[in-house]
Amino acid sequence: MNNKDKIEKILKIFNRNIPLNEEYTINEIKEIFKLLKTYESCTNREKDIYNRFFTEFANDNDIKLLCTIDNVTTTKLKKLYLSYSDEKKIEFSEFWFKRFRLKKIRIDDTINNVKIKITPRSDKKYSELDKFQIYELTPCIAYEMAIRNQNIKYLLMSI
Repeated sequence: MNNKDKIEKILKIFNRNIPLNEEYTINEIKEIFKLLKTYESCTNREKDIYNRFFTEFANDNDIKLLCTIDNVTTTKLKKLYLSYSDEKKIEFSEFWFKRFRLKKIRIDDTINNVKIKITPRSDKKYSELDKFQIYELTPCIAYEMAIRNQNIKYLLMSI
C-alpha cells in the first residue's frame, strides 16, 4: 500500500459520519499525534480526534497504519489511553484493554436494589447501530440504544 492510499484510509476512518465542514486533515492528525498530550491538557478538537481514534481504530492493522505514517509508538498511545478517566475508557471497545494488557474496568452500581452493569459499547446490540446511514441518525438513537438494554427497560418499568 503506497503512502497516498494509507493517507486516504486514515482520513476515511477519522472522517466517518461527520459533517464536511468539520472534517480532519491529514496534517492536523499528524500534528496532534506527534504531540500526544494527556487527555486533560488537550483542546476540544484534539480530544475529538483522540476519542475518534480510540473508538474507530479498534484493530491492529489500522493502528500499524497510523504508526507508520506518524511515527507514533504503541507506548505513547498507551500513555494517552491511561490519561483518560475510567468512565471514558469504558466507552471504548474491549480491544484496548487487551491491546495494552490492562485489567478490564467494570462499573457496578445498585439502583433500587438491582445491580446494574454497564454494557460495553462493542456489544452486538449496540454495534449494529453503527450500520445506520447518516440520514438515519436522529435524536432517537439514545432511545434505540436504551431499548436494547434490559437494565434500562427494568428501570423504566419501575418508575
